[in-house]
Parts: sequence; structure tokens; C-alpha cells
Amino acid sequence: MKIAFYSSGGVEPDSAVSPRHFLFPKKKEEWDALAESRPEDEISVYCTASATHMIDIAGGELLASPDKVKYHFFPFTDSIEEVADRMLKDGVEAAIAYGLPDVPYDWYSVRDALVGDALRKRGIRVISHTARTAQYCLEKWTFGRILRENGFPAAKGIHVHGGMFHAERRVSEIRNNVYQEYIRSRLEELTYPVILKAAAGSGSVGLQVAGSAEDAFRRLKECTDEADVLVEERIDGMNFGVEIYGDPDGYVVSDPIIFSTGKDGVTDPFNSVKYGPIRDESYHVDELKEQVMRLGRILGLCGIAELDLIFSKGTWYILEVNPRFSRLSQPVALMEGWDPFHPLLQTVLPAEQRVFRIKERNYILDFKTKFLSDELIREIERQFPQVRHVLKFQYGISGSGEINHCEWVLAAESKEEVAEGLQALREAYPEVVSTAVMEAAKEMMEE
Repeated sequence: MKIAFYSSGGVEPDSAVSPRHFLFPKKKEEWDALAESRPEDEISVYCTASATHMIDIAGGELLASPDKVKYHFFPFTDSIEEVADRMLKDGVEAAIAYGLPDVPYDWYSVRDALVGDALRKRGIRVISHTARTAQYCLEKWTFGRILRENGFPAAKGIHVHGGMFHAERRVSEIRNNVYQEYIRSRLEELTYPVILKAAAGSGSVGLQVAGSAEDAFRRLKECTDEADVLVEERIDGMNFGVEIYGDPDGYVVSDPIIFSTGKDGVTDPFNSVKYGPIRDESYHVDELKEQVMRLGRILGLCGIAELDLIFSKGTWYILEVNPRFSRLSQPVALMEGWDPFHPLLQTVLPAEQRVFRIKERNYILDFKTKFLSDELIREIERQFPQVRHVLKFQYGISGSGEINHCEWVLAAESKEEVAEGLQALREAYPEVVSTAVMEAAKEMMEE
């Protein structure tokens, strides 16, 4: 079978938001391993040069190509139909979406879904969420409504229409904004603290915490744009993530991975430490997985998705679903015993033939360090067998400087081996592993 993995999203090199990733080990190795596991299939990759989650590329230069998988590049300006037609012209029989995250609008999963919908209409087997499903996940208020209507625990909150809240900015004659008065009254009904976040967009980017109704109203007033905002009661508990693969015919859900949080109880995606798996009976993991699969069937999830969760007072709360590849994908793959692309390839098969796990399961620890040279990373990898994955991450935002760090994943068959590897790395390179990472890791591994 001719199978295509595709990612239709991408940005111009001089875009205001320009992500650049450098991965170790190379994606080349992962693609070749996948092809070797399915010699009867012909596997190809279709993407833009921005798809650094799928290919080894930096500064527009391809660093390495697989021997058994063919790359097909297309301009980021290609339309939905043009992307679909490229695969059709090449005789692709099955297409698998592997979406690219983005900020501030995490909407490339919607574009991949539109490509998938176009291919379905042409009779191609597609492993991709529908466009409607992807958009529901993007619109956080809509997603929250779906949770509540289907009996899932959800935070109480209100949706603030940005255009109405800031109406006087466009209509100078307005002297009394009635909508603001209404929102002020609704804010008084909430229990504090609350979280303020964009009603649609990318994760926790721009998230704020307000301690009172007055504080929340002030923050709304200070918003410089007119985007819609969600104000939700903060659920106090522990932050987790899981991934789900498959389709309504059959899903597999990873064990939970716990995230460290800041002083405000919120996870910072650029600084958090992650540890897993969490399997203690007190967390009702089997029940959680059943609920995640139930939500998958309600949404019609097809492919890969990551869920952000909070465990509070014995109850699991689903915060959001990211219907695409995520920065949890590599840790989950190492933890669960599969290669990153393997579960998606299995989803092409009938449910009764799918084999998701192909390797030993591991304990994992994911943490960040300062930006390091390739030479030092390779030096460390050679010394410490627990180091299984390193991501060099740069995110340049025009006018706001750069966020850059390295993200490491340690993996071993026991948590003791992971802890020993981290301690040894700390002793050999104290400038690499911070005290904050050590403290967070120790706290989470004792859970």
C-alpha cells in the first residue's frame, strides 16, 4: 500500500512567528525504522519546509534524508486542493495527518483536517480528524460546552466577547458599555482565583491568573486587542497529559504523565518538568482512559491527539484537546514502547489487526536546560545511556526576542535508573541540570 504521512501547515521564513527545531536522534532514523517494520508498504512524507517535527531541516537546508522513505515538499502557499491533488497524482492509497503546532493560533490541525476531508471525498483512506472536530478543539468555549453536555467534569466560567467588551474603542459615542456591566456581574458569581485565556488559540500562551472579580475585570479592560476571552475558575490539583491514538473503531491511550507547575499552579510549557508513567491506583488510571476514549468517540477523533488534564480531589478534569503532534509525543513514545509514527501507521489497519506497542515500556523524565551546542549534546549522549532524546528548541517572535532551550528525555526500565541518570548528569555537568529541575523531579518521582 502507498501510504503518505502529511503536514500541510507552514510559515514563511521571515514570519513574525518562526519556529526552528533541531532533533536528536534524527527523524531520518525514525522513518527508516518505520519503513523496515512494514516492508510491504511504500511510505512517503508530504510537507512544507516548516515541518521540523517530521524532517531534519534547519535554515531551509535538509540535513538528512531517510533511505527507505521519500520526501515530497510543497510551498506553504499551496491550497487545500493542491495539497490533496499532489498525493492523489502520486497514487497515494492512505494518508495520515501529523499536524504542526503553532502560535498564536494553533490551527494547522484544522488545515490538515481540510486536506483529509478533501481526500476522503476522493475515496482515499484517511487517518485525520475531520475539519469540524479540529475546529471544535480549537474553540475552547465550544469544547467546554461539549464536555458539559456529555457529563464530563468541567470548570465553571464565562465567555467574554471581545468586540462587545471593547465596543467604545470603535464607537466613540458609547458612554456606558452595558456589556461590560453584564460581564462585571458575571465575574462576581465566580470563585477565585480564575484563569483568563484566549477563547481560541495555542495552549497556555498569554494565560493570566486573577485573584478577584476586580482583578479579572481590570485585566479584561487592559487587553490590547479585541479577541474573545475565557474566564474560568482555576481547578486546584495536579497537571497531567495523555495522548490518544486511533479512531472510533479502536483507540489506545497512554498512561498519564505529570507536569510540574509554577507558583500560580499553572504549567509553563517552556519550563515544566514531566515524569511518567503514573499508574498508582489512587489516580484511577483505567477509569481515566475509558473517559478519554469515550470523548474520542464523541468527537470522532481519528489519528493523534494530546489532552491536558488536572486531577483534583479524586476527579479528572479534561482542560483541552490538541488534535495533532505535541511536545508530549516523543516522551509518550519512549514511555509506551512505540516509535513516534508507529501507532498512526497501525490505525490504517482494521482494529483487530492493530499492534500499538512494539518495544519495552519505560519510565521517563522530560526537562529543559539552557541552549547547548551540538557537540556538548553528543558528548553527554555518549556518556549517559538514559539520554534517549534531545530537542533543541528556538522560537523567534518578531519584536519579542527568542525563547530557546534544550529539552531532554531520559528513559529507563525503572524509575531508579532514571533518577540515577539525572543525578549522574547533574554531578558531571552541574551547569546543565538546574537545582529547580532536580527538586521538581524528586517531588514528582515520589508521587
